[in-house]
Amino acid sequence: MVTNLMDKTKVKKEKRNKKRTIIDLMGYKKITSDNHHYLCLKDGTYCNLLKVPGIGLDSYPNSEYMDITDGFTSFLRQYVYDITFITTQFPASTQEQQIYWNQKLFKAQSDLQKTRDQKERTKLQIKIRYIKESLSVTRNVEQQLENQEYIVLIFAKNPRELNMKCQDIKQYGGKYIQFQDMDLKRKQQLLFKINNMNAPLNG
Repeated sequence: MVTNLMDKTKVKKEKRNKKRTIIDLMGYKKITSDNHHYLCLKDGTYCNLLKVPGIGLDSYPNSEYMDITDGFTSFLRQYVYDITFITTQFPASTQEQQIYWNQKLFKAQSDLQKTRDQKERTKLQIKIRYIKESLSVTRNVEQQLENQEYIVLIFAKNPRELNMKCQDIKQYGGKYIQFQDMDLKRKQQLLFKINNMNAPLNG
């Protein structure tokens, strides 16, 4: 009787102290339909994914380098909840650049249709050719280049607790360690990659 009770207590303690990892994201049940887009895991708990932008330590002087590393150590001491950091390769996004060049192209083509001055038309035709080349470059970059991204996984028993933990981690991150929300599309891309390791990921 005593032995059975101790065994049950041990099992409960092991479950409570279970280290959460990226494996818990495999076969997740669903993504919540609210603005948070939290993950509902198979065991009924919840998880959120936050992006951690790279810092580029090599570009900082030694004095500031120490500030950054000390800040990260301080963060790990203050933030007591269980978190997991992962790195992944994502296709580089050039959507903003493509929007910019498409707007330039639309304006140049409109101006070309309106003007009858031959010199002005020649200048606009050269400009349009340059814009199209720039567009082609940005599209090729998106197709061929990948960026390394850092992601933190935060786990909780319910959405309310998860929301509190996400607010805390952003507060404790400090000046250099910034935790940013990921939109639904980016989360879906990451989850697809985790659950289909050998499949290519398109941006």
